[in-house]
Amino acid sequence: MFAKRDNHLKEKAENLWDNICVYRKESAKQISKSYGYNLTEIIRNLQTFSGVKTYSGHQSGRKGDGENKSAMKVLNDAILHLKNCLVNTEEAGYSMRY
Repeated sequence: MFAKRDNHLKEKAENLWDNICVYRKESAKQISKSYGYNLTEIIRNLQTFSGVKTYSGHQSGRKGDGENKSAMKVLNDAILHLKNCLVNTEEAGYSMRY
């Protein structure tokens, strides 16, 4: 039961990352480099993003449609979440060293 739910969440996180790569290429490149190109860690952190469960992807339609604006906001929030996860990891690693 839990494995099915975990796979569904992982699929949603992968879909979200795919859309970040398509719609926010520069941010995706920066994040990927910051994470040492560790896709597993990126997907794992996206699974902890609150918006991943409700993200349904980009719908076809005219640019500027409400649906796409809302989807772009989710992408921006997900990018911020990934950056915050990275900062928190670095801070934890720093405090453990000293």
